[in-house]
Amino acid sequence: MDEFPLYRNMMLLASGIDACMEKKLITPALILIYSAIDTTGWLDSNEAFATRTSFMNWVDDYLLKASSLQCTSLDLYAARWGLLHTFTADSQLSFSGKARSICYAWGTAKVDYMR
Repeated sequence: MDEFPLYRNMMLLASGIDACMEKKLITPALILIYSAIDTTGWLDSNEAFATRTSFMNWVDDYLLKASSLQCTSLDLYAARWGLLHTFTADSQLSFSGKARSICYAWGTAKVDYMR
């Protein structure tokens, strides 16, 4: 794989996230962030396609080790699924109790008011 187009595309994705954040387009920014995790998870795997496993492995190996997030990789995968597919915090995994729902709050908002 030629690295320059990959680097260029990842930088474009980061620019898109920045542009969304500057305009306070939080949901589109989150969707792009989850897409970036999908891509980096796939790049870090030996799989032909991005999968739940490649997403969760990358989150476990990199994101959660480097942050104070109080969630699991499955919680984030379920949050990704809900946001990408229904624009909600709900997924089959959260509905069945296998993952916790993740709600987002920014600025002066409180998560307590989100659900």
